[in-house]
Amino acid sequence: VINAWARSREKGAAQRAEAILEHMEQLHQQGHEDIRPNVISYSAVINAWAKSRENGAAQRAEAILNHMLKLHESGREECRPSVRSFNTVIDAWARSRDNGAPKRAEALLEKMETLYSQGYEDVRPNVISYSAVINAWAKSREKGAAQRAEAILNHMLKLHESGREGCCPNRKSFTAVIAAWARSRDKNAYEHAKRVFGQMQEMGQAAEPNVMTYTSLINVLAVSFVPDKAEKAFNMLLEMDTMAAKENRNVAPDVFTYGAVMKACARTSGNQESKRKALRVALGVFDKLRRTPH
Repeated sequence: VINAWARSREKGAAQRAEAILEHMEQLHQQGHEDIRPNVISYSAVINAWAKSRENGAAQRAEAILNHMLKLHESGREECRPSVRSFNTVIDAWARSRDNGAPKRAEALLEKMETLYSQGYEDVRPNVISYSAVINAWAKSREKGAAQRAEAILNHMLKLHESGREGCCPNRKSFTAVIAAWARSRDKNAYEHAKRVFGQMQEMGQAAEPNVMTYTSLINVLAVSFVPDKAEKAFNMLLEMDTMAAKENRNVAPDVFTYGAVMKACARTSGNQESKRKALRVALGVFDKLRRTPH
């Protein structure tokens, strides 16, 4: 029944799932040994809150996780949280618009690492854990968000290089960091994003860039103060076209890519000649988009 409510998109589903869990706990305390909530029961309710769009969802999900930890510390082995339990709560914070959400997500990641170092093998952070926290920072407008996202990525790279399994950054990890730099107002954002893109390329097939990666990089360029950024953005678009023609369809430009190049044109400043060049690029992009089959 809990799983049914957890999968439901009906308003109030998470509250109903949690109410059933609380009823199970009460019955167990009254001596019904056959009704004993376990990690599956608690994780289903955490998942229900994580998927809900209700206010305070992430707080409720984390509160249930903390309750699980207390039960396990009291001797309830069947309530031992798993990496999935933690990842679901981290993802809830990543989806949250609450102030301080990225910090709460990162605090949970640090808790996982602490527990793992203490012998809790079941909560060893994996690529999903780290990427969810990166995503939380990438969506944030907080000062220093892009720096935090990149710091976590670099931590993953060090763990991977040290031989730690399950920590190899993937395409989503790198792309989220590049997107974070696009949202930052750092004057050196494009240089940071290019460095991350270079690290990504060094990973080979483990983190091969796709259209979202390139589009994010163009977006960073678009909001930068790099000279001739309109031409540079257009050249990246042409490069994507060339790679797509060589059967790498994952980098085929889409409408968002064209929009990012147009943004680079619109945001070009400087003298009249620079603006004229940007206008010519914009007209070329528009014509190319018009001729591109969709």
